[in-house]
Amino acid sequence: RVADGDTGRVIPQEALAAGAPGSTSWAILSNPAKVVMVNLDANHEFEGLLKELLFYAPFVTKDSYLIVQDTKLDKIWGTDGPSAALEVFLRLAPEGEFVIEPELKFHGYSQHTYLRRAAATA
Repeated sequence: RVADGDTGRVIPQEALAAGAPGSTSWAILSNPAKVVMVNLDANHEFEGLLKELLFYAPFVTKDSYLIVQDTKLDKIWGTDGPSAALEVFLRLAPEGEFVIEPELKFHGYSQHTYLRRAAATA
């Protein structure tokens, strides 16, 4: 299932199929054997990143990862950013759907957060 990036509402598969048959996203959705990991490193502002999380999370396959880059930026900027967006996303997601993997948090200088999709309920 795919969520609308603006509203967060789930887009029915029939609408996806009607709108873009043969698209890459439809191929991923229709083939559960694929392993999909999503790495978000484009938008680090709260609102934009929250929309990306809501949009891309449904593509992540069970036991794979949704990675948010540079989650330390909230502290550096002194405002809501990646960490705050992650907190909201985790509150909106079904309980236990995504879990933070703390042992994977630091990678070199950058601080990233790895969310493992523990269950595929949505």
